Amino acid sequence: MPRIEPVGQKTYTFWRHFDTIGDGTGDTDFIGDYSVTPVVPRMDCAEDEFLFIHYVTTIIEDATKFDPSKYGNLPALTNGITMGVYGPDGVERHRFNQHTIKTAAAWIHQAESSVAQEGTGAHIFIAKLEFTGISADGYRLYPGDSLRVVLNDNFTGLDDHEFVAHGTRIATNV
Repeated sequence: MPRIEPVGQKTYTFWRHFDTIGDGTGDTDFIGDYSVTPVVPRMDCAEDEFLFIHYVTTIIEDATKFDPSKYGNLPALTNGITMGVYGPDGVERHRFNQHTIKTAAAWIHQAESSVAQEGTGAHIFIAKLEFTGISADGYRLYPGDSLRVVLNDNFTGLDDHEFVAHGTRIATNV
């Protein structure tokens, strides 16, 4: 009789940058003019894992003093930013922000916490969007799902613009 091995699982804590490909190998700093051709930073859930997203941090850095009525040192965005979960078919299944994000104040309104750090030359704004309010474990991504941010404005002029997901990864191929 052949021996049958049970399929195990391993759980890991992770933080992963959103990137242009979704697997961690693409561009992760979103500074550019996306007003004509939008860019979609994303984090994909591979076929051999489940992801529980606890929170996402948005990092904006520039050389000017923080102003909540602007987006970094830029005027308020024209189109705004959306964040949602998309299924393997590319259809949005869930949107996290109720209104498009056009200013730092809008991130503050949506976020669980935020901080503006004023320094000599560099000014950093960080917003933390918590997903543990949806479920104690966070928002669950199934294999083939992706967490995406849609950028369709001009972000030229920022020094840094990143999105990072934090959570728990359950690997199913062990």
